[in-house]
Amino acid sequence: MSSTPDAMRVSDDDRDRVAATLREAVGRGQLSLTEVDDRLRAAYAAVTHADLAALTRDIPQPVTVARSASRAPSQGSADWRSWLGFSLLLVGIWAATSLAAGHALFFWPAFPVVIWGLSLASGLTGHGCRTVGSHRS
Repeated sequence: MSSTPDAMRVSDDDRDRVAATLREAVGRGQLSLTEVDDRLRAAYAAVTHADLAALTRDIPQPVTVARSASRAPSQGSADWRSWLGFSLLLVGIWAATSLAAGHALFFWPAFPVVIWGLSLASGLTGHGCRTVGSHRS
């Protein structure tokens, strides 16, 4: 047996990494279920690195694009700005009605302001979807 890297024997970790790559490829629609089934069988039966390399040779790796944090504010900060604006609006309405009544009324804005603030602080803001069209059936 040759000592080239492709002729070296593979470990279970190597097989598991290739299997994960194949599962991700089927999730992206690059492989059919039949193809991934055949390739997974071959991955777990592979003996050398060349055997594993042949299974993923035609699968392009996903490209990840890093976003610049300075260009766009995060969704979390936009949520907090919306909360602050809405809170100020409610306090303004309360202040105007209290002035019109001639005395301080019950401070009702505390309920929506506190509930919304607690949900933002705890991370209960939904799953990040902003449009209905982004859902796939």
